[in-house]
Amino acid sequence: AEGSTYRNNIGAIAGLFILWYSKKFHNKKSFFINGSVTISSEVPRMPTMIKKCYEIIDGFAVREPYSYHELKDYLKSDLKLQFFPDSAFNVSLDETKVDKSLKDRVNTYGDYICFSRSMIRENRSAIGYLIKTLVDQGFKIIFFAKDDTDQFIKQYADGDNTIFLNDKYNYHDIMYVLSKSKALISGRYHHLIFSLKQGTPVVMLNTSSHKIIGLNQMYKDFFSRVFDPGNLYNETELIVDELKRVIKANKRTDILILSENYNNEFNKMTSWLLKK
Repeated sequence: AEGSTYRNNIGAIAGLFILWYSKKFHNKKSFFINGSVTISSEVPRMPTMIKKCYEIIDGFAVREPYSYHELKDYLKSDLKLQFFPDSAFNVSLDETKVDKSLKDRVNTYGDYICFSRSMIRENRSAIGYLIKTLVDQGFKIIFFAKDDTDQFIKQYADGDNTIFLNDKYNYHDIMYVLSKSKALISGRYHHLIFSLKQGTPVVMLNTSSHKIIGLNQMYKDFFSRVFDPGNLYNETELIVDELKRVIKANKRTDILILSENYNNEFNKMTSWLLKK
């Protein structure tokens, strides 16, 4: 599975319980893998569940270094704790599975950037302000919008300077579009990884857990910081400056190499699991 374990997240509570129950009552090999963990004093149910689960299961692997260090500090142990990059690093673009009409449209669109919003509920007018600022500065934009809460972005698509891609497109389509893009602005964790897998630079927006801060730490030599989607009116100028900087830096090859290294690190999880 994959996901974020934070505050009062019901999916995380269920997952931790199933892991604990599996080991406690059925003595099954049980592992937490491919997730992020936030230790928080807000609704402090999760930390105790994490500790009880960690004490009994066979291994605990998180997908970014922020979670690793926070868990290590909280548990006072790293005997079962590992860091393996997210499984999305193991996904590769297959151009034969890319929608042909999309490919044709992208290839004739000219230079563009991509955008997908954060999971944090921002002020919609602030999103519009960011988009207008980008268009006014000459950027063409392709929007990614899969979830229902993202569909309002369609109102900003004019077909000329901005294109809207809904949930009918698969991850090969998304990665192909990103491979041709100058950069991505996003608060979607897997969109960011898909972009980095193509060597395409990113500007990261924060989300409801610290997984994106953790991802930013993994690419700290390329990207300055994570931006606040709840403060877009004040952050827009800084976001645009960062966007221009990462495009101008032209570190695509270096980003691609680092992303491939993270894929190799992810693949080490197999031997770790088998040793357990």
